[in-house]
Formats: sequence, C-alpha cells, structure tokens
Amino acid sequence: MDSHHVKIIEFISKNPGCNKEKVVNGTGDLSRVPTLHRLDELIKMNVIRTDAIKAKFHNKLYVSQDDLVSLTLKQFNDFERYYFKLLDKVIRLTNKSNSRIWKIFKEKYGHIPSSTELQDLLYNTIILFQMMMSSFLLRSVFVWPPKVSDKNYLVYLNGMVYQRITDIYLAMQDKLKTAKIDNIEELLEKVLKGFYSDEEKNIFPDPFEEFGLFDDLKKVGYTQVLMTQ
Repeated sequence: MDSHHVKIIEFISKNPGCNKEKVVNGTGDLSRVPTLHRLDELIKMNVIRTDAIKAKFHNKLYVSQDDLVSLTLKQFNDFERYYFKLLDKVIRLTNKSNSRIWKIFKEKYGHIPSSTELQDLLYNTIILFQMMMSSFLLRSVFVWPPKVSDKNYLVYLNGMVYQRITDIYLAMQDKLKTAKIDNIEELLEKVLKGFYSDEEKNIFPDPFEEFGLFDDLKKVGYTQVLMTQ
C-alpha cells in the first residue's frame, strides 16, 4: 500500500457517501486511471465498501468499519493528531520562558524549569512516539499474520503501517528542529540508545551462553544491534 491508497481511505473517511468521481478529484496526486485502480484494489479487499445505485460509477463509497486497514489507519490518525498537539506544547515550553506553564511550575517547585528538566520532558515525549510505533510494529509482526489468511491483504496492511510510521517520523523530525534545547542531537542519540540499559545489554547473552548458543548469537550480529540502540 502506498501513500495514495492512504489518501483515498482518508478522503472517503472524511467524505462518506462520496463517489469515484469525487475521490479522483479530491485526492489529486495521481491521474484518473491510477487513482481508480487503487480504489478498486481497496474495494476488492473490503477496505472500502460500496452502496450501489443506478449508475455504477456513482456508487456511494464508505470506509468499512470493521476492517483492519481502516481501523489501524484511524488509530494512526488519532495518535498523530493528539501526539503532535502534545509535542507542540512541549516544544513551546522549550522556546518560551514566560509561558503560563513555566509560572505554574515555579509556583509548585520554587524555581523555573532547568535545561535538564526540559530535556527530560522532551526525551519522554520522543520515547512515547517510539513506544507507540513499536506497538504497531509488534502487531504487524506477531498479531496480524496468524489472523489474516489473505497474504495480499496482509502486505497492504503492513505497507500502510510502515508508510504512516515514516510519515509521522518525518513530521516529528521537522518539529524537533524548532526546539531550543541544548545538545538536541545528543538527546536524539540518547533516545536510540534508550531501549536497553547497560545492565540489560550486559546480561542479554547470558541465556545463550548457558545453552551453548553464544556463537550462533554472534553470527546473528546481536552486538551491532544492541550497540546501535
């Protein structure tokens, strides 16, 4: 599934009962034929349902309410909407020292927020993003494959997940560039390394060593994986 499939689903979700003509005109990035081709694919997979009327091309289109693609896309959109509201507030806090929240913070704790406290706030906000994206990826790898027998549908579902993760990540990166935090690059590096503590990294190979599988573990390249975290 590419970004245009996603746009079609989102357009119909916002314009329930629209027809194919309105979808072609309302999603606009591609010409008529590629757009209709993608729409037909979504209809065949039951991501989009139609209510037939006299002229087939004017059938009313709706997003299927119990479809995994549409449900997951709605979850992404809800997360994106509320997450970026939160991120915007956090970034404004790092950029504006006379904000109302700064004053409330000083009244409660007796001092204005320190650079470290602001870094911690932004760090946890980014970790929240990582946690949510990880939950989608875990569903994509472990939850959905046993439940979805149609491999083509599963490819579309996973493609949509990876597309939306990429879109949200790039949007987040653009917003983070406006944050007035010292050593922002070090903070982002800390996020990447924050999945495992040093203690967890040290004990990770222990079970493999106990069962004589340490050489096999090394061949997988676990050290490179952990060291980049």
